Amino acid sequence: MALGQTEGPQPSNTPEPVGEPDQPEVPDERADARRAVLLEPGGAGASDRDPDQVLVNANFQQFTDSQGFRWDVQSSYGGINDGSNDCFDGGLFLYVNNAQFGARNKQMTSDGQEYVFSNTMGALQVTRRVLINRELASARFLEVFQNLTDQKQQVTVQIRTNLGSTPQSTLGSDGKPFAGSMAKDQIGIYSVSRGSNRPSVAYLLTDSRDKKYRPDININSDNVYTTWQLEVPPKDTVVILHGVAQRSGGNPLPTFEALYSRGFVHAQVPKELQKKIVNFKLSRQLNGTPLVDRATRLAEEFDLERGDDDLLWIDDETTIAGRVKAEQLTMTTEFGTTTVPWGDVAAVVGGAGVDARMQLLLRNGEVFHGVLSAKGMTLSSPDGIDAQIDLSKLEFLLARASPGDNTVSAEARLMLTTGSGQRLLIDDAGPAVLSAATPWGKLDVPVDQIAFLAPDEGSDFSQRVLLRDGTRLVLIPRPSPLTVKTRRFGPVSVAASRVQSLCRLIQLKEDADESELDASPLAPETPGGPFATLVGENMLPGRLSFDSLTLHHEKGQEQIQAGEVKRLELVLADAVRPRFKVDLRTGKTLEGRLDVTQFRLQGGLREWIIPAAHLQAYDAGDLLPEPKPEPGVQPDTEPVSVDTQRTLHAAEAS
Repeated sequence: MALGQTEGPQPSNTPEPVGEPDQPEVPDERADARRAVLLEPGGAGASDRDPDQVLVNANFQQFTDSQGFRWDVQSSYGGINDGSNDCFDGGLFLYVNNAQFGARNKQMTSDGQEYVFSNTMGALQVTRRVLINRELASARFLEVFQNLTDQKQQVTVQIRTNLGSTPQSTLGSDGKPFAGSMAKDQIGIYSVSRGSNRPSVAYLLTDSRDKKYRPDININSDNVYTTWQLEVPPKDTVVILHGVAQRSGGNPLPTFEALYSRGFVHAQVPKELQKKIVNFKLSRQLNGTPLVDRATRLAEEFDLERGDDDLLWIDDETTIAGRVKAEQLTMTTEFGTTTVPWGDVAAVVGGAGVDARMQLLLRNGEVFHGVLSAKGMTLSSPDGIDAQIDLSKLEFLLARASPGDNTVSAEARLMLTTGSGQRLLIDDAGPAVLSAATPWGKLDVPVDQIAFLAPDEGSDFSQRVLLRDGTRLVLIPRPSPLTVKTRRFGPVSVAASRVQSLCRLIQLKEDADESELDASPLAPETPGGPFATLVGENMLPGRLSFDSLTLHHEKGQEQIQAGEVKRLELVLADAVRPRFKVDLRTGKTLEGRLDVTQFRLQGGLREWIIPAAHLQAYDAGDLLPEPKPEPGVQPDTEPVSVDTQRTLHAAEAS
């Protein structure tokens, strides 16, 4: 019988082969091969690594974060005692089925970054992990519930916070008034403090894509109660993730943009807990994960793990380990036909005996769908028996790990993923332009300037684009096709509506480790010069074009010259005359209504007309004149050459 069929018993847990060992694979040493990882928006990188799991007795000293806020972790329940200037009168109490959590074991990681509290509460082992992220000026909580019994447990989880005083107002994470329950696009709430000394408080509570575990929120005076209903399977674990930040001012948007990032959500989450978090999808953003990660994740669905052997999945009870031999694989797709040596393959999804669409996943991250055939494809089992593999009957075949994993050609520039799941390396985007509509007008984007393009969460037709200059926009692509040169199929034309994601390849030094991935983002976090932050988490590099502005405030009005403005920040949204705070370069701060209903922004791609109500903030950047070259010294106009010893990194939509 050909391997891949499911009739009859099959051996499992095959022992290691005895006799002559296989020759180790030799890494490809061609000059055009580079190690690669896939960069996704929130992949596994430095902050995805397990924290130091050596726990020591907790030292409850106060912390001061990068913004000057104080954090005093309470020793008995793991919440925040006072914070800065009596921000809390006891914050972040954990209640489980209406019983307050109290820590029996009080420990911390040996690096001092994370507290770990635990106790048994009825049928549950409850662990509370509290990470103070000083750089992002916030605290992240992991509430871990392990079911100790053989019975399913229904668990009510409630976080209770008593603020130092009744807040002036409560906003959603998008800046809109909180109406008693979070809207589908809101990820948390923001308690705006009445006083200038006492901080406002941001609560990160859910992923924007989560539907099932959006919490109930009850606010009564200075008390904020957040409740989740959980179901913990027998002998299993469920985790709730949430965060809190102290902030000055009443604008929640910059705070939630920082909290809703992999740098905060992913930081030091132990691997065994990552998949147990139910209220966050933990989509990976701007950090590295291997190009073969798609094959690895697919293998997890079959309960397989890549190792030293090729693995043929027969059914839930039977997997055969061995070595695959194949003269040549041929894949015919909508883009054409390509031949692939077996050594380039990471995984194969076969026809499953029902003419199902076949998938070929390569070690360089490419994925092809179509009709797959092979010449002389056999599996050699450890006992020396060679059996033919029938791809039409095959369910899943996982290739062994290899030094060839995550290598791509040095000529590759982009990774394109279509709506059907095909994933192609692009060598040259040429003059291709993505034409799209934005909330502020038409935009033509050169494809080679795109760092990341992917569907906009919560929308069936719009996409998010990140450009190499830091531009971040939601847009709707126009129907014109994109013609690009692919590695496998040469020039192909893809309708813009069928582009699922388009992502840039970036380079790291050959000896870079995972800890350096975050230092090499796809694009700058903020543009290097002047830029505007707009509603909907959009960002445009460019300078506001005006000679002067008139600011109307309580004591009258004041004329402000363009060169005096350091920063504008929206304080109160109003469709006609929004209220702004204006920071001047002299150090003076003014607040009031401006005499304009729209702004003109001179950007790198075009001139934008921005309604004043859409402007969340504007940073004027450095207005100092550029230094003049010394007399007789010619400016260096030569392009910087690429180091030949570099590692390519790719990007893909989550």
